[in-house]
Formats: sequence, structure tokens, C-alpha cells
Amino acid sequence: EFYKDYKKATDKYLTKVVEITGTVRLMGTNTAGALYVNLKGSEDAADVQCTFLERFQKTAAALKIGDTVKIKGTFTAYIIYPVVDRCIIKKDN
Repeated sequence: EFYKDYKKATDKYLTKVVEITGTVRLMGTNTAGALYVNLKGSEDAADVQCTFLERFQKTAAALKIGDTVKIKGTFTAYIIYPVVDRCIIKKDN
């Protein structure tokens, strides 16, 4: 959706809570010191960068490249890719 028309997709999702399932492609720390995880979705989907609430940082840090995970957070921006903040890791029951 973001590759086709990032402006339209940004307008649609901005400040909305979204749930994403993807494969961990990259992990790191942003300039504010928060852990982030980039998820890769389907072949034609953009990566999504997720930063985590403090109480989920330890759980997120245990993720490994290649893990499949479901994350819920608030879409806040499209910079190079969609950015989702205040994320939590969802567990299937």
C-alpha cells in the first residue's frame, strides 16, 4: 500500500493503532536510545520500523533476525518506510 501511494496510505493510517505481522529483518537503537525492529512483510510490502514501549524493550531485545512476530502500535510517520511507535508484542492465544 505504501509503495503504491505513500501519501494516501499515510493519510489513511496516521495516528491509528495498527497490528502487523512480519519477519524481523533488522534491529537497532534509534537516536533517542529506544530499541527498534524492522519487519519485512510480503514481497511487495515496505519494511515497517517499530519502536517499543519501555516495558516491552526486554522482550523485543530477545527477538532474532528471521523471527516472525505480531506487533501492535501507533502509526506515526512515513520517512523511508512506515514507522510504528509505542509497540507491544502480541502473543497468539
